[in-house]
Amino acid sequence: MNGGICTICPNNCATCSSITVCTSCSALTHYLLGGSCVPCSNSNSLFATCSVSGGVVTPISCVNTFYWLNGNTCTNCTVSNSAFLRCSSPTVAIACNSGFYLLGNTCLTCASFNSVWATCTDAPLPLSCLNTHYLLNSTCVPCATNQPHVITCNSLTFHISCQNTHAIRNNFCTLCSVINNAWSTCNVTNALSCNIGWYYISSTAICEPCSTFHPACLTCNNVPQCLTCADRFFLNASQTCQPCSSNCFRCTSATVCLICDNGYILANDECVACDLVHHTWDECFHTDLIPVRCEDGFYMRGRVCYTCGNLDANCFRCNNVTSFGRLGTCTTCSTGFFLGLNATCFACSSNC
Repeated sequence: MNGGICTICPNNCATCSSITVCTSCSALTHYLLGGSCVPCSNSNSLFATCSVSGGVVTPISCVNTFYWLNGNTCTNCTVSNSAFLRCSSPTVAIACNSGFYLLGNTCLTCASFNSVWATCTDAPLPLSCLNTHYLLNSTCVPCATNQPHVITCNSLTFHISCQNTHAIRNNFCTLCSVINNAWSTCNVTNALSCNIGWYYISSTAICEPCSTFHPACLTCNNVPQCLTCADRFFLNASQTCQPCSSNCFRCTSATVCLICDNGYILANDECVACDLVHHTWDECFHTDLIPVRCEDGFYMRGRVCYTCGNLDANCFRCNNVTSFGRLGTCTTCSTGFFLGLNATCFACSSNC
């Protein structure tokens, strides 16, 4: 009261003796000091509510992440229990740190509910997943679902790491051989190994073609040495591609042929022209004395070449049938004759 008039007490005062002197405070968040109500945090930044006795300020409760048990000290909940964010005692949780959920008065790891959950709500429901999974509609889905080469990811289309047959390009796992047709395995920027037909230079992480050794070298190792050669070449003792003998399609040395070119047959490891075996043959099997096509003027029946004259005495050329058991057909007649119905040769008129 001031001059018979009631005047409001200062801020945070419950009662006062004058407009400047508090006698009690309005809330436990403040304490009485020299006629003023001051915040508990002035005494200790960790005090949320407090009391004062004999000039000593004692906490009643602490700020969110601390608790008071006794004495004048507020203790960090997480120091007492790494899972606790807020607590009322060392054993009673109110809220949990990231990676835990509240069950009763304790905090359990999200992974104890589901092994691929990283963080979760108290429901519990996942908020985030281990990096081998991504969150979709409150479910942790494996990154490798339908994409077995993806190891870690943020989403279906945002990849973080891949198996070494792929590398990240535009946040997506891309096949190494798509990035560079020579690469078999790779990292983000370089080859780790090469595809068949290339060899790896470790000092530069570059793939070079096997044909660097010889144009006919098909496959090679990283020594580097040629391992296999193209058709018509063989690999010698010095790991070099050398040409097969003439008309040889595949060989093991310059003197040992395995398969001959069309029109030649294998005889004593060498290639002999089919028409030297029989004058009526144009092509024959590589390894057997069987014609597959006859010379002009002959047709095939069974495994034998017959003269076109057998079809018609005046037939000059007939088709070379390659299927066994089929008769030939005359296609061209001798001079003075023309090809008529049923592939038969008829004599021209006397005026021709």
